[in-house]
Amino acid sequence: MGMVAISVAFASFVLSFKSTQNYTAIDGPYFEGKFAEGSGSFDGSIKVVTWNLSFGNNPDLAIDTLRTAEPLQNADILLLQEMDEGGIDRIARQLGYNYIYYPATVHSRHGKNFGNAILSKWPIVRHNKFILPNNREQARIAVLAEVKIGDELFTVVNVHLETIWMLKWRGTKQADFMIQQLHENVGDHLIIGGDFNTWSNASIKYLEKLFEKYNLIRASSGSGYTFQYYGIQLMLDHIWLHDSHESTTGVWRETDASDHFPLWIDIKLGDTK
Repeated sequence: MGMVAISVAFASFVLSFKSTQNYTAIDGPYFEGKFAEGSGSFDGSIKVVTWNLSFGNNPDLAIDTLRTAEPLQNADILLLQEMDEGGIDRIARQLGYNYIYYPATVHSRHGKNFGNAILSKWPIVRHNKFILPNNREQARIAVLAEVKIGDELFTVVNVHLETIWMLKWRGTKQADFMIQQLHENVGDHLIIGGDFNTWSNASIKYLEKLFEKYNLIRASSGSGYTFQYYGIQLMLDHIWLHDSHESTTGVWRETDASDHFPLWIDIKLGDTK
């Protein structure tokens, strides 16, 4: 099957699902928990993992992967998409994380909440969500959390943009809106990660040019594909940093927990007080 045919088939598959309820209130609903044992001291290094867990169908397999895969172990920040509150709470309890979770919608495929979560080994001191502009029934959101790591405050954003860039580029308006909102709501450090649904190289380049205007770089560049669908390999997931920091990045593909693979990055900020 050719790429165009696969794209159209997948588009029809995705568009066949209709959301029964969107959460349109800016302040909720949200779910939170505190299971991190203690912050310890900050040595200037941060590990961040972003992972779309495909309707949150395999939380136990995700837990096992996050616990045993060396590049993913003990990440400071986890950004998880397509989750419900039960799966997030289970992951946080088992792995010892604080978390904030905002559902965007109730999805008709499984009748459960569907949204984004930020999990942190460090205290979460503030959080909110942005409802992204959309012309489909299913809502998309970005979740923001301010995390205190040592004496440093980090603005962490978990985003899940619209599906099917190649057909109508719906995600461009969402990215524009998100970055404009963030421009007024960030501190000294900014980390943006998630599923950007960049189904073409052109869509990745578009985001790079857009984010460069705000001194954001795609720190996960060069990590390789993060999604596999019937043999198609695509880079849909990314991590962006405010200004340039020394970092190492990669993708862990030895897991069957999702059709996406976890993308990780180790960030070196240098000496901290």
